[in-house]
Amino acid sequence: MVLDSLLVGVMLFSSFAIRTPNVQPNPDDYEVSVGVSNGHYYINRQWERELGMKYIDDLSSMGTRTWYEVY
Repeated sequence: MVLDSLLVGVMLFSSFAIRTPNVQPNPDDYEVSVGVSNGHYYINRQWERELGMKYIDDLSSMGTRTWYEVY
């Protein structure tokens, strides 16, 4: 039951980008991103290389959205 409610409305996403660097003679820059998103949580991991340096970025947030009405 709990697993069903966590997986309702789940969105899986990914992206890939490659470009030539601004400063030569560095290798090509790239970025690979994969993630999972829902109204209650967001998890994303990115692997990238920029100007020859490799980076790993982790993004996540959990919580509920609260909507307020103004009269």
